[in-house]
Order: sequence, then structure tokens, then C-alpha cells
Amino acid sequence: MKKLSYLLAILLLVTGITILLTHKSEEKTEQKTELSKLDEKNRPSEYFHFMRSYPDESFSVEGYNQAMEEAINFRASQLASRSSNSLNSDWKLEGPTNIGGRFNAMAVHPNDNNIIFAASAAGGIFKSINGGSSWTPITENLSYLAVSDITIDENHPDTMFIATGDHNISGIPHIGNGIYKTTDGGITWSQSGLSSSNIISRVIIDPTNSNIIYAAAMGNPFAADSNRGVYKSIDGGSTWTQSKFFSTEAGAIELVMDPFNSGTLYCSGWERIRTNQRSLINGNSARIWKTTNGGATWSLAHSGIPTTKLSRIGISHSQLMPNLLVASVIDTTQNLNGIYKSTNGGASWTILPTTGITNVGDMFRSFGWYFGQIRINPFNDNEISVLGIDLYTSNNGGNTWRMSTPVWSTYQVHADKHDMIYLSNNTALLATDGGLYKTTDGTATWTDIETTPTTQLYRVTVNPLSAPSNRIYTGGAQDNGTMSGNSSSLNTWIRDFGGDGFKAYFDDVNFTRYFETQNGNIYAIDGGNTLLLNNGFNPADRKNWDMPYLMSHYDNTTLYAGTEKMYRMNFAPYGQWDSISPDLTDGNIFGRGSHTISSIDESAIDADYLYAGTSDGNVWYTSNGGTLWNDITSGLPDRYVTSVNSSWKNTTDVYVSHSGYKYNETIPHIHKSTNNGGTWNNISGNLPNIGINDICLYENVDSVVFVATDDGVYVTLNDGVSWDRIGGNMPIIPVFDLEIDYDGKKLIAGTFARSIQSFPLDSVIMVRGNNSSLNEKEDI
Repeated sequence: MKKLSYLLAILLLVTGITILLTHKSEEKTEQKTELSKLDEKNRPSEYFHFMRSYPDESFSVEGYNQAMEEAINFRASQLASRSSNSLNSDWKLEGPTNIGGRFNAMAVHPNDNNIIFAASAAGGIFKSINGGSSWTPITENLSYLAVSDITIDENHPDTMFIATGDHNISGIPHIGNGIYKTTDGGITWSQSGLSSSNIISRVIIDPTNSNIIYAAAMGNPFAADSNRGVYKSIDGGSTWTQSKFFSTEAGAIELVMDPFNSGTLYCSGWERIRTNQRSLINGNSARIWKTTNGGATWSLAHSGIPTTKLSRIGISHSQLMPNLLVASVIDTTQNLNGIYKSTNGGASWTILPTTGITNVGDMFRSFGWYFGQIRINPFNDNEISVLGIDLYTSNNGGNTWRMSTPVWSTYQVHADKHDMIYLSNNTALLATDGGLYKTTDGTATWTDIETTPTTQLYRVTVNPLSAPSNRIYTGGAQDNGTMSGNSSSLNTWIRDFGGDGFKAYFDDVNFTRYFETQNGNIYAIDGGNTLLLNNGFNPADRKNWDMPYLMSHYDNTTLYAGTEKMYRMNFAPYGQWDSISPDLTDGNIFGRGSHTISSIDESAIDADYLYAGTSDGNVWYTSNGGTLWNDITSGLPDRYVTSVNSSWKNTTDVYVSHSGYKYNETIPHIHKSTNNGGTWNNISGNLPNIGINDICLYENVDSVVFVATDDGVYVTLNDGVSWDRIGGNMPIIPVFDLEIDYDGKKLIAGTFARSIQSFPLDSVIMVRGNNSSLNEKEDI
């Protein structure tokens, strides 16, 4: 596999680290506990973090920023130079808009409740001017579209600030580059400082002086750094001064201003570091602090709350009564330590009862670090709401509680609540992992008000069972299972299957549908039967979060799947999985999730040719159906293999793509071999140095290659000599999967920020200078 010297070096390094950690028993025990407590919510984060950092311990923010800068410049240059080029044609939204993505925050115009702004965790800011009936994206030209907070200047409502980066810090590199400001209601934006803080969790404007602004920063989530804490600007955001510093591993997760005295603020700290081998989510910095002089000095305001190690803390201040605050506190088990109330401005806190919460642990299910929001109704101090998997509300000042949304599993209101804004005593908006909701009757009923294309897609499939004139596309999404629809049904996509959704396949001969959920659970729906296809898998095998599997080109009842080994099932769905390879990874060196098969392919020319790429940088192929496997890794980067694709024309030709970032490291992210891996050719051409997530080859035309990247979609028309970014209207967003709808002459993109989109393939051919039509399997 890898060179022996490399393995020995890794083993020596691991041994050294192990010896060192034996002298740090408390830290080691804490980290083991934290890692063992991480809920499935963190698994997609670990997956994408690892994809972009292997073999390094930590994700390189500097390397990622450097690559994004390249991509931004590339996009700007191409748009300027090819104004009439058909590659500037627009991507078309196929949907869904009714199955929303993650939203972190909202803001409402101070003079018009119908004007609402919503911050997506990955897709930017959306604006509605009609109370949520329709939405328009307003940050399309920003390079970082993860947003945690929106703040409107009450004195000048056209002035707003947004905090970039995802403050829930689940590990996906949804970092930001500071604060952005608009003075024209979101038409144009300019960078307003703190670009090195990576994740800004909160921005607050002093209502008595719009030039005074405060910001809470979590800093670099992947490494210890000093760009954390509370910052203050006295010149409208032009310059900033650090006002409160916790530590190099702890930032400011919450910041609240006293509505009766703008010089009084409260903040809470939070230890948060996420690397491939470490997840820090608890610590002694998780405390509440208070300033009464605009941040010049801070003092603890934590009396009555435990002073042991804690995790995330949320704070809310009454808008009606001075000195009344509430706080939600998460403990080291990542469940609720308690809901606390202070009536003396934080001088002391008392714990509130949890009567009515049937199971306190169910509020956060051991991943309370993902939430941390609590709200006092600004029109009624007796109404307090705690945001978690479900929403719990008290109408008597915290003495008793009730679940105030339908239980999450009904999907009437999506699970995982992140923000709540009151418009009146009985009217409120709610932001969740699956869109935005509104109540007008004091939380008795809720209505979905958000129709934005923010679904985060892992995989997309062209459904061959649908008519070419009304082609249906099926997507697997984070948090939202598997769904189907197209542009004619943007807001009525149908949920096909639950869980986190991945690749779907359709047996159009035997009318069997295959769906996959997280960690390699493959299901077949055969008529009225739903079957879990796990018979034959070794339960001890390591599986990727997005375990690759496929249906054979030659026989719809033959399936292939990759764990740490390659498996084949004959007579699907009623057969069993049989292993047809040894362990193709390096073995369990860094942990189970670090050594899996990450991509597989079957030749469309010869059924005996199979290919596999691994998460730890290996590539293999067999030419005899799995009897003998050949390691063809030599000559490729030691990075996470995201896609292995065999040629439609030659059994000797194969393409491999990688992800990964490191500062000042320029590696080609796509290679081609014409001798089955005997030698590899760099075909990255002029591509920006960004990670590639998928390769899509046009049938029988090897010179046309599409790639899905962390910055949209690119195409080469000359086998990698040069590349173009596709589409004039796709912002800087990650795209994870590509498929071709040959009958519809469309390229289909599964984005991880803006749902499923399509691009007319005729536009590609017009650029190529060929007048041939795009019929299936036609040489052009």
C-alpha cells in the first residue's frame, strides 16, 4: 500500500503521542468521553472534516482560504472574459424548496414584520418581503455563505451586519471570513473586519449609537488560536478591538445586550476544537461574564451555576424588566444541566424546575453543544422557550414546561431548533435544521413559511422509471432522507425514505428501488416489502458515512458495495453480500472512521473490471471480478479519494479525484491513467486548487469531463488541458455529486447548499464547437 517508511513514521508518531498522553490522564479521559458521546449529528461533520484534511490531524483553514481565493478570482475572471459564452448560461433549480436545509438565525425589519431575513448554515442570506410567502437570495456574490447571525440597525434599517461561519461548529468546514455590512438593505455587501476569526457567533449594534458594535467570535474551530472572544468597534465596523479573551481554545458563543443600558452586556464562553483525533466541547471557560462599561472590564456573573467543566451556555434578557435573565446550561454529558433564572442582573442564579419535560435527556440527546438557544418572549416575561431537538415552552416563568412543537419525528416541524423571534405576544418565527416555521397562536400550531432551495444533498440520481418529458430526480440529503421531484414541483417534492439520505438506484426491469442511509444501511423496496440488505456484511467492518454502492451495468440484480473490503451481491435484493477483496485500506490506524472504501466503480466495457478508492489514499483495481486486486496508488497524492471513474471507451483508462487542503501545498486533485494505474497524469490544468468531490464522464467522449468541487462545477472539453467553471449564476457553494440526464440533455448537480440544479448540456457542446446532438452513448 503506502511505502513502508511512511507507515513506520506514522507508527512512531502514534507511539510517541500515546506515551505523551499517558501523562495527561484527565485530558485523555475527557476526550474519550467527548468522542464517545458525539451523536450521529456529528458524523457527517467528522466525515467532511476528514475528507478535507487527511492525512493531517487538523483541517487547514489557511489552505482552504487560499484555495477559495483562487476559486473566487477564477470565477470573476471567467465571468468577465466570456460574457457571451454559453457556459455562462444559468443553472436551473430543480428543487426541492419544500424540504429545507439548516437555518441558524433570522432578523425582522424593525418597521415591517413582513420583511424577514434568514441565515442559512451553508447557503447565505434569504430575504422575504411578504412574510415568508416567497424568498430571494441576497448574498450571491459573497465567497463564504455560512452565516450565524443577522443584525439590523434599528436607527438605519437598511444597514445590516452578518456574522459568517457556522457557530454550531459541527466540524464541516463551514468557516467564514468575518463580518459583512450592507447599507442598502442587502443589495451590496462589503467586508467589515474580523476575517481571521473564521466563525462569528453574534453581532450587536448599540441602539443609542450605531457606530458602536460588538461581536462574539469562536475563532478557528480546527486549531487553538487567539482570534477568539468578544470584540468591539466604535467606528461602525471599520476597526475592532478585542474586549474579552477566554483562551486559545475557547471563544464567545453568546453575547446579549441589556436593553435598558447598552453599556451592559453578558457573554458566555465555550471550549470548542475539532480535529481528526480530538473533539473538545467542554471546559472551565464555559461561564457567564458581564460588563457594565461597554466591555472595558468584565466580571463573572455565574453565581449559582455549577463551576465545574461545562459546555455551551445560552442567555436571554427580558425586554420588559431590568435585570431579568434566563440561561440554558449544557453539562459534560452534552445534556441539560439546568435552566437558570436571574432577577438581579446575573449577580446570582437559581435553577428552574423541569416539570413537564418528560425526559430531560431527550431535549438534546447527548449533543447539546449543537443548540444553546433560549428565549424570553419580549412581550411576556412569563413565556420562556428552550430550543433543542424539540421546542419546550413555559408560560409561567419557568415553573412548568410543555412541548410547544409537534414531536420532531412527525416532521410537522423539523427537528433541531436554532433561533426563535417573536413578532407579537402570540406570533413567532422558528429556524430549524429543515427550514422556517411560524406560529400565530402562541405555539399551538405552526406553519412552514420557507420555500428556499437550501437542502444539503449528498447524492443525486436520475430516475429512469420517470418519463423523459417529466424526468424525476432523486436526492439523498443530510437530515432529510431521500426525496424526489423536479422543477415543475419545486415546493411539492416527495419524501421517499428517512434518515440521512445518500445514493438511490432504480431497477427498471424488476421495479425495485434501493435507498441508503448513514453508515452503509442499504434498503430495497420491492413492491410492498422494505428489506434491509445487510445479510453477509461482516458487522465488524469499517463503513464510510456515505458508503459507496452501485448497481451493475450488466445485471440489475447484481450490487457492489465497499466497506473496508469490496462486496458483491448476486440475485439482489434477496441474495447476500459476499466479500470479493481483502482489506483495501491501510488498516485501523487513526480510528474506524478514517479507513474505509470511499469510492467504487464498475467498467461499462468489461464486467470483470472493478475499481476502489479509499479514504486513506489508496486506489485498487481488479480485472478478474475480484479474484486478484492490484494496488495502483503509486504516483497519486496521499489524500482522501473522492471518486474513481473508469472510461466508457477503454478498459485501460481510469480517472481519480481527491480532496484536501494545506497552506501553500499545491497538489493536483484529478489524475488520469491510460494503463490502469501503471502511471498517472495530472489533468488538473488551470483548475483552482480546490477539493474535487465527484467526477462525471460523458459516455463515449473521454475528452469531456465534469467535476463537482467545493466551488461549484467545472468542465474540461480537452481531457484536462484546460477547464471552465460552469454557469453564471451558481455562487461559491460545494457540489457533492453529478449525474447526466441524457434524454433531457441536462447535467444534474447535487449541491450541499442549494438543493438540486441542472445545466443544459447543449451549452457545453456549443462551446466545444460541435453541432452533434447529445444522444445517449453517442460519439461526438
